[in-house]
Amino acid sequence: RQMCIRDRHRYIFALVELDGTPRAKILGITKELYHDKNKAKMWRDTLVKQIHPDVCSVDGAEAAVAKVNELYSRMVEDE
Repeated sequence: RQMCIRDRHRYIFALVELDGTPRAKILGITKELYHDKNKAKMWRDTLVKQIHPDVCSVDGAEAAVAKVNELYSRMVEDE
């Protein structure tokens, strides 16, 4: 259980404070997510289930979910 809490903190920190490669490494963002909408959706859903403010009381959870949704939108937008 403690590991889960630390993971949530790490994910939220990465989403709110980091950018680029450091964020991608922590969140498991790969080029594949930008080419496979189903995998991108699965990535988004899995992450949001862990950090959504309804289940996570860590400061910044709401901003982190917004950032996940922003990243997901970029992954699935049609070119």
